[in-house]
Amino acid sequence: MQVGQRMSIPAGCSGGENSPLHDLAAGFYPARGGLRPGKTRRAPGAAPVSLQKDQAPVNRSPLDPSPRFLLLQMRNADDPMRPQEVGCFARALRVELQRILTWDLLQGPAPPQLLDQAHVVLMGGSGHYSVTSQEPWLKRLLPFLAELATSGKPLFASCWGFQALARALGGRVERRPQQAEVGTLPLELTEAGRRDELFGRLPNPFLGQMGHEDCVVELPPGAVWLARTQRNPYQAYRLEGLPVVCTQFHPELNRRELLDRVYNYPEYVYRIAGMELDEFAARCADTPEAERLLRDFVTTVLEKR
Repeated sequence: MQVGQRMSIPAGCSGGENSPLHDLAAGFYPARGGLRPGKTRRAPGAAPVSLQKDQAPVNRSPLDPSPRFLLLQMRNADDPMRPQEVGCFARALRVELQRILTWDLLQGPAPPQLLDQAHVVLMGGSGHYSVTSQEPWLKRLLPFLAELATSGKPLFASCWGFQALARALGGRVERRPQQAEVGTLPLELTEAGRRDELFGRLPNPFLGQMGHEDCVVELPPGAVWLARTQRNPYQAYRLEGLPVVCTQFHPELNRRELLDRVYNYPEYVYRIAGMELDEFAARCADTPEAERLLRDFVTTVLEKR
């Protein structure tokens, strides 16, 4: 794909049965039909919802003195995944919790003085809000996200952030239940991804943590396409000439944290993966290569400033 070229979703997003993703992905999604919630309400191996104390990183960051981060969140105040998300980013980045400031996007755009305090901005998932919404609050938020993405401030966005920035910058996002993904799934690098200074360090294919029903079906102008899955072609992009990287998968999550999320949103497993929680948990794995993207991104963008 050429930089800035607008692409519609292809009929076969990764080469069908000849793709290196085919054998890896085929084992995760069983044949569809007769999905029903089971009696299991907790995935084996999933810890209770992690509090910030549990999430404190063990290792010191290789980035000393530690930079400050601003995490833009799209979660209800009573969502237990709101503090968990902060802990996940802290652990993956290997920084202390107090280095991560937060702002609730449900209140509107982040204040300029808060953005000025951060060296790097982060965006993650959303438990209850769709990027496809036509509600006024989201339409008011999109111009802010577009301005942030083009401001030169380092920005790493996953899941909801990946979708929201795509829409804000002129891409297209649709709700596509037939292409929904949840669990630990293989991703394949595009040609540009194999050449990329961050993604080119990954094995090909590599594993990432997933959980989404909204799908980016057209990248925005200026986006460089980096990775895909068997179900969805657009899983990662960067903005040409800007310190912005976006992923549909969650590099901030390990297996335990993914299962924490699933325990709070178990309907995703029944509806998307078509299996009970215990079977789902057995198919999930840690994804250390994907997690490294976050640390490598921060190191790279801060060294260039």
